Amino acid sequence: MTALFSRFAASLLSCVSITFFIASSRANPAPSVCLRDLAPQIEAIVNRPNFVRSRFGVFIQTLGTRQTLYSRDAEQFFIPASNVKILTTAAALRGLSPTYRIRTSVYGTETPDGWRVRLVGRGDPSFSDRQLKDLVQQLKQRGIQRISELIVEDSYFGRDAVNSDWAVGDIQATYAVPVSSLILNENGLGLKVLPQALGQPLKVEWDDPTEANRWKIDNRSRTVGAKAEEFIEVGRDLSQPILKVTGQLHVGSEPSMNGVAIPNPGEYFLRKFVRSLNDAGMTIA
Repeated sequence: MTALFSRFAASLLSCVSITFFIASSRANPAPSVCLRDLAPQIEAIVNRPNFVRSRFGVFIQTLGTRQTLYSRDAEQFFIPASNVKILTTAAALRGLSPTYRIRTSVYGTETPDGWRVRLVGRGDPSFSDRQLKDLVQQLKQRGIQRISELIVEDSYFGRDAVNSDWAVGDIQATYAVPVSSLILNENGLGLKVLPQALGQPLKVEWDDPTEANRWKIDNRSRTVGAKAEEFIEVGRDLSQPILKVTGQLHVGSEPSMNGVAIPNPGEYFLRKFVRSLNDAGMTIA
């Protein structure tokens, strides 16, 4: 467990009032703590027996004078907890400004055989099917009818899309999708699992039916009666497009909404791009 203590302080008088946020307990405002008691009280928390296998990085300083009040492994590296996204967002807003927009650019060169089209992704996390269709319409309005060569570039970040420090059990989930230069629909596929007649396996319906043919389903689920326990687990094979469904739902119960991370975002983006171009009447040689 990693507990993050933010760089935080109150005005330093004879005592300081500090609120701790600890991953293992609810965040409650602490009473005023005298400076001389600050270190012993923090040590009493982090040295509890149930934290024996945990690491704590703590750094507390005053906002005004930047006086350090307490430091414990403040310069060490930690695998970030999910709440670091708040600081990451703040840093991005400060460095880029709220008006900054991530570009997905398309470059074209006309040749005797048609257009050579190159799309360059820069990791826009909000890029969806709607933006893709808008982009295709812009190309159509330019008079492009035949594409002799189509290239999508996924090298802007220049690194692996899946972080090597992520837990293996997480990388199949939609909260741990690959972080790539070409992101479409948040690099996740949505689906729902529905009950059928008593004793039958649950039915799987994809949000994007065109992707269903690319997946095999290992369905070990079933529809049960009202007195049975309900539970659902949906995941995928890590090396190939196999969806794994286990669990059970009551007859007539509401669908279970689920999702999986896309194994290869670049191929998925290209496949959807080609389909959108064809739907708009453009041919690709």
